[in-house]
Amino acid sequence: MYSSNLRNAALLGLMSLFCQTSVAADSSYIKKLKSHYQQVEQLSRLAYKVEFHSNAPHQSYDFRKPDTIVNHYSIEIDRDRNQYFEHFKRHNPGNFVFEFISVINKQQAFRYDVNGFVYGKELRAYTNTMADEYEAISEQINLFAAYEFLHKKKSPIRELHIGNSVSLSYQDTNQHTVSLLFDKNSMQLTEIVNTEDDSKYVFSEPRPIDGMNYASQVKVYNQGKYRHTIAIQSLHRISRIDPKKLTKPTGYEFIESDKNKTLALSKIHKDIFLVKDLQGSRNVMVQKHITGLTVFGAPLSDKASEQVLALIDEKFNNLPVTHVYISHAHGDHIAGLAPYVNRGATIIADDHTIEAIKSFPKFTNNISNLKFKKIKSNEVFQGNRYYVLENTHVRKQSFVYFSDAKTIYQGDFLEIPRDNSIASHMSDVERVFIEFLMDKKIQYNRIVGHHRNSDIRPNIVKAYYNNNI
Repeated sequence: MYSSNLRNAALLGLMSLFCQTSVAADSSYIKKLKSHYQQVEQLSRLAYKVEFHSNAPHQSYDFRKPDTIVNHYSIEIDRDRNQYFEHFKRHNPGNFVFEFISVINKQQAFRYDVNGFVYGKELRAYTNTMADEYEAISEQINLFAAYEFLHKKKSPIRELHIGNSVSLSYQDTNQHTVSLLFDKNSMQLTEIVNTEDDSKYVFSEPRPIDGMNYASQVKVYNQGKYRHTIAIQSLHRISRIDPKKLTKPTGYEFIESDKNKTLALSKIHKDIFLVKDLQGSRNVMVQKHITGLTVFGAPLSDKASEQVLALIDEKFNNLPVTHVYISHAHGDHIAGLAPYVNRGATIIADDHTIEAIKSFPKFTNNISNLKFKKIKSNEVFQGNRYYVLENTHVRKQSFVYFSDAKTIYQGDFLEIPRDNSIASHMSDVERVFIEFLMDKKIQYNRIVGHHRNSDIRPNIVKAYYNNNI
């Protein structure tokens, strides 16, 4: 996080006028700051609750009216015992609830899904270290950021006094500059700005702890644009973390995670193929037809799509990709569209999704190169039937039904973990989707999810529905 320039161009200008020399030794003010923040060293066992608020147009119900997505964290850290506990929770549009617990103790570090919504009953290795978590705290709580720089870094290269503020600038080995702005009277850290990623952290609304104040609100900017707000709800000392929180939950088992991200292609029906990585994170389908190939799903990134295209070029002797299907206009479903667009592929999508794609920052200056095939609900195109549903996750979302294969490909209508365990929470969107299939008497043998599970069977869908409705 911290590789910053000064608070803004004006301050940089003032700096060049008034303070070009390096600081040879700690000034009297730096000594006062170090003494003030020395107390942070005693805050080694803490509990705090923090929220991350961000506007996400292309992760919202309607991209025109962005929802505020809130990530909730309840964190306890005991540096003396090398223990860490984190409870994360987020509600996405459509009543999708993501809830995870992460644990670090002397024996092991693991993470699990409270509702079984994403990981099922898999216990995952947690790869963060205590050092990683302490660094994260330093990014969220200005007390720790100030302490780290004042006591762990070399002396600042510049010290600049402007009115009631003092700026201290540090430089890393790559010549990136980090500038910390303090209130001269209260000694509160009020800003951190960096040159490495052109970001700025603005700290406000101080609250007391142990004779010091921490900022309960942090606004984060990148390249001059607001990104998100960090709101610290509470911060206090603890004597220890409850040992029960640090134990493996009943019914969960460690699963050896396959780190091989190699893509594999398999045939699931005549001229219909599945492409997935061996980690089982996201799934793409390919259909061969008279004029070329249609790809279903363009997830996550250009890199991911280029890997899919490289595989299907090899397997299908460079047949042209004429169409690419998008289920809905959330960022993780459209961010990989560019490689298909660059090949001249026509985008298959409903009208709302088309408008959202046109507004996606990646394409706003390239709209003339986008070609679309607009689909309506119950429309048949290239032998497949498309259904477009209004739902609470996103204004419109579609799925495709391969009638000959009795297979459905869908994006965010249904989330079943890879181990087919039954989650303890069902979103509104999933309920509506399953009831739609029942109401329309759509006969299927398999549902391929864009996320994770590529072989969801009717008996699993029925069990999931009955368990939660």
